Amino acid sequence: MDSFPEKQKEESDKIAKVQANISLLLERVSQALELRKQMPAEGASHALHALESEVDVRRNQIESDQVTHQRLEKELLDRKAELQKVENLDTKINAELQAHARKMEEQSQEMVRYNDLDGLRRDVERRREDLVEERTFLTKLRDSSKQQLNALSASNEALQKRLNEEAAFRSISALEGRLRHLRQSSFSLEEFVRLKGKESYYLGVKTDCLMLVEEINLLLKEGGSTRGAGAPPMLLVGDQ
Repeated sequence: MDSFPEKQKEESDKIAKVQANISLLLERVSQALELRKQMPAEGASHALHALESEVDVRRNQIESDQVTHQRLEKELLDRKAELQKVENLDTKINAELQAHARKMEEQSQEMVRYNDLDGLRRDVERRREDLVEERTFLTKLRDSSKQQLNALSASNEALQKRLNEEAAFRSISALEGRLRHLRQSSFSLEEFVRLKGKESYYLGVKTDCLMLVEEINLLLKEGGSTRGAGAPPMLLVGDQ
């Protein structure tokens, strides 16, 4: 990969040389054609033949140079593609090398740490002491909480005993029990009344009866007007 720039320069120089030869040959051909126009008739055939031979040689050389030029261009493209692959591979290799370097650094630090056995022992001892200290603190906190809970329980029991011995407290407790009983009874009665109210709902029946009475009255009126003054009286119900 390090020698690629030199090879690329050599190929570029070859291509430039071929292009210069092509330009020179084209210029010579142009000059020969111009000379052919200016050439006298005598000896023209021999000179023309010599010129044509030279042109053929130059044409063959040009074709050969063109083939060489195409080949060199193809090789140049191939070399560029190879260079691109090498650069990509180089990038990948560098990334892997960096990853390996980081891993080696971590392993080196771990090796230094584990080689220091005295330091590890000190760390373990400090951790053990911290845990023992924390356990002692939690044990004291637990015992203190138990003592406070026992004291509160005893105080609550004493207070409850005193309340039970008080006549007013007993009276209030009895009243609370009666109040709860009355509330339950009231709720039961309200529910009973609500159900019975549904069972004794008669407004619909009343409306139907009034409509029936209205129809009967109409019939009685019609019958009375037909029979005259001796007609039977009307049936009056409700507001009629």
